[in-house]
Amino acid sequence: KRGFMLCVSGPHPLTRRSAVQSLDLRISPLLCEPRCVVLLGHGLHDEDLPVRKAVVHIMGRLTQHNPSHVVPALRKFLIQTLTELEYSVEQRQTEDATEMLSSMSVHAHQLVEPYAGAVGRCLLKSLKEATAADGGGSHKLLSSIMGAFAQLSDVSGQEVKQLLPELVPLLVEAIQAHGSGASSMKRGQLEQAYRALRMVIENTGRILDLYDRHPSLLPFLIDNLRSDAHSGDWHHRQQILRCVGALGALEPAVFERLASSSASKSLDPAAVGDGPAIALLEGESNSPMWPWLSSGYHYGRPNPEAIEHGNVLAAHAVAALLKMLKDASLVALHSQVAVALMKIFKSLDQGCLLFLPKMMAAFVQVARTSEAGERVVMMRHLAEVVRIVRSSIASYLHSIFDVVRIIWNDASQRRMSDDVRKNTTLALLSLLEEISLCRPHALKAYLGEVLPSILSFLQMNRA
Repeated sequence: KRGFMLCVSGPHPLTRRSAVQSLDLRISPLLCEPRCVVLLGHGLHDEDLPVRKAVVHIMGRLTQHNPSHVVPALRKFLIQTLTELEYSVEQRQTEDATEMLSSMSVHAHQLVEPYAGAVGRCLLKSLKEATAADGGGSHKLLSSIMGAFAQLSDVSGQEVKQLLPELVPLLVEAIQAHGSGASSMKRGQLEQAYRALRMVIENTGRILDLYDRHPSLLPFLIDNLRSDAHSGDWHHRQQILRCVGALGALEPAVFERLASSSASKSLDPAAVGDGPAIALLEGESNSPMWPWLSSGYHYGRPNPEAIEHGNVLAAHAVAALLKMLKDASLVALHSQVAVALMKIFKSLDQGCLLFLPKMMAAFVQVARTSEAGERVVMMRHLAEVVRIVRSSIASYLHSIFDVVRIIWNDASQRRMSDDVRKNTTLALLSLLEEISLCRPHALKAYLGEVLPSILSFLQMNRA
């Protein structure tokens, strides 16, 4: 106990920080004693911010063991922190207060939950003031406030939901004000804005009207993601991907409607909505809002029949994947693209027949030109396609057996290693088996070409 008291009250901040951070679960029974709780309470007012955070972490853990002594001290500190945040005139004190509120939301969430409404209103007021003063060195403060909001939404999403009409426009403005051209100092603020928007949406569940209120948000996020594709800042791209994943996607038809409405609003000076976000669309109303959705990433246009049958998202996904499959510069990704296509086909079942012509053309082309190892994978995928579409494969048997003949000629002339030749032959046999099950009569026309190769393979592998 004497050593603990000496370390916690030491003159050097690094000593105190190390001492407090070393108080793990093994000595929790000792820390629950009233004298130690009082001593830890003094640490809540330490001059060093990491020390105060570590003390909050420990006392939040101790609320499960001795709440009668720990909770009053933490509650008093919470009220003092809120007062400091609301009335402080120094930026550093405001930053420290938001950091402590974020730490308490993580480690003492049961204590913060009854006060979540008051904490949220106080944070929202500070966020408005910091946003109005942005550019005056308040980037760290904005990041701290948005991080605190993200953690508070984890504590009580219902209380934060009441603040969404005022909170979400501020987060969207923070995201769209800087974009991909943010400096290194503002990059942390931008990542916190992505994280805060994602967590607030996840914990409140309010997503249905978000795109109606901010129609340019999702296009902006996708464009920002594309512009950062080769910047090497993976952490920044990861935050954008998580944000887009939480927001969800829209059908292209709905998406075009919202994009068009946002473009029309940008031409109306009296329009209100996204604020600075609308300025991003000014002067671009004559250009397509989503070039990547209509021509940029697609292998042509999606099948019109698929759109009529409601498979809009599948049509766009298949079109984009097929273009990647035909791109020779992306040969390293062909196996992953094929796996993604097969997952889509399996989920659609017979609905995949709408995409079968283009898919078979792409698969056959890749099987003709790929290396031996990739041919094995493509043959297995072709077998799965035959298993799914059944008798509809009849129109493509000629092209399939052309590829089978080429691959078997290479295998018989020993242009590949024994293991690869064996795996290739087994994959071809699996393909032939599926064809024989669904189109046994059509197989007879090609059996004369493949039967000698099959017998030769069996002869060489009698063991």
